This record gives sequence, C-alpha cells and structure tokens, in this order.
Amino acid sequence: MSSMDRNNEVTKSQLTEAFRSLSNGASRVSQAAAPSSPSITVMAVALGVGIVFVVGYMRGRRKSSVIEIKRLS
Repeated sequence: MSSMDRNNEVTKSQLTEAFRSLSNGASRVSQAAAPSSPSITVMAVALGVGIVFVVGYMRGRRKSSVIEIKRLS
C-alpha cells in the first residue's frame, strides 16, 4: 500500500457511525409506515379473496350444466 492509500482508509469508528445512522433512519421510516400497513394488508387480503371468489364462480358456471326435468303425465 502506498502512503496515499493509508490516508484514505476507513476506520472502525467511521463504519460504526455510518451503520448507526442507517439503522436509525430505517427505524424511523418503518415507524412512520407502521400505522398504514395494517389497513393496506386488510385491503390486499380482501381483494385477493374477492378475486378468488369471482374466478371460482365463473369457473363453476362454465362447468355446470342445466338439466331440465319434464313430467309426462
């Protein structure tokens, strides 16, 4: 290593400080998003159940046949 490389080395304290600031920022973002996430989850589940219901209903209509029964007397 040249002397120029040694001047540009990253120290352990610099890394620790950078990781702390990243984790603090991430925790603030997650706390800000926390109140809206349950409502988004409920809406996504309801939409998924609705889609499955409609697809199953349409598939059932295609496969079922109509039987007509007439009395002869």
